[in-house]
Amino acid sequence: ALAAFFGSALGVLVALATGSEPSAIEQGMFGFNPSLTVTAMFMFYVPTLGAVIFALMAGVMTVAGQQALASIMSPYGLPFMTLPVCAICLPFIIVQGTTPIVFPVPLSSMTVPEDHLERFHCLKDGFIFLLEAIDSSKKSSNVTDTRTNLKKLTKKSSKFIDELSQSFHSMEMNKNKGAKKGGFKLCGKSEDKNERVNEA
Repeated sequence: ALAAFFGSALGVLVALATGSEPSAIEQGMFGFNPSLTVTAMFMFYVPTLGAVIFALMAGVMTVAGQQALASIMSPYGLPFMTLPVCAICLPFIIVQGTTPIVFPVPLSSMTVPEDHLERFHCLKDGFIFLLEAIDSSKKSSNVTDTRTNLKKLTKKSSKFIDELSQSFHSMEMNKNKGAKKGGFKLCGKSEDKNERVNEA
């Protein structure tokens, strides 16, 4: 919701800065497409600083693309609709895995940005825990140091395990909600388990 709001506000500001028609701005013509673009950036990427940069770039480019499409299609009486979103989002999504400033979210685990950020921090804490465990094992010179480091790592591991279990629990809840809605889907049609058993 916040991403959509800021995307819409960004679109209006860019439209005002580029001297677009005030009537079109008042009608919300420059708020809809940028809101979708900014929201998409936080759906396909973990909400980090890199995703914010991508969202700002995509929002500004969406307004520019909308203005270009409007000037091309208006003489023919054709609406641009959501073509700016599709045209601008596609390049930003295709670059997944080619830059280290953003962290892509797999389609199979895509839910909401809050879940993406929670899983990201959980994995980050896990890697930090493993690195600290390796580092402490190298630095510990006596039994006392080893016991102290072990106590610290035990506390951190319990916190990491709690975060990981909560993340898996939220993923299972989302899967169960999706399963209750439509059962099986074959070729775009919903089919119930009982119907499949009776047909067999």
